[in-house]
Amino acid sequence: EEQSKMVQHGRYLYCANGSHMCMWDDQKVFMDGVIKFIKDVDGGEF
Repeated sequence: EEQSKMVQHGRYLYCANGSHMCMWDDQKVFMDGVIKFIKDVDGGEF
């Protein structure tokens, strides 16, 4: 979370059931976050 504040337009996504491999451990939350990020960038909201 702290690192997301150090980068311009940084974001943080907490995956409660994830570990260092949250893309496998908490796939639903991770992919929902990726999709939202892509839509925001594509829509100019980033």
